[in-house]
Amino acid sequence: MPASRREFLKLASLQSIALIVTIPQLSCRTSAGGPSLAANQWIEIGSDGVVTLVLDKSEMGQGVATSLPMIMAEELGADYSRIRVVQAKPGPQFTDMGTSGSGSVIDAWFNHRGAAAAVRMMLVSAAATAWNV
Repeated sequence: MPASRREFLKLASLQSIALIVTIPQLSCRTSAGGPSLAANQWIEIGSDGVVTLVLDKSEMGQGVATSLPMIMAEELGADYSRIRVVQAKPGPQFTDMGTSGSGSVIDAWFNHRGAAAAVRMMLVSAAATAWNV
């Protein structure tokens, strides 16, 4: 059963607060001068520490160009001031780029958040391996 807009906002607010309070900011850096990390279709981390988030929904005045990147940055644990947002290009990686009925965030937040969580776990695993812990 889909959540109502009110339920979504309550959950998103509580989860954002929990993430801010409990998860420290990750230093999203690859080795200096090294290649960038294209972790998945939505997230790339450059060697300069800038996190590029690919937006596969159109901004039509509902704030999707801010809200989806913020959801991904929060889940990733990245500093939002180091985020760069680019618009996706149609292709096999992005099969649902539709934007209508003010549904972009509620339709896409789960996939975007999951993608960011997967990248965060990749970074934590890589750090653990590098630190031998």
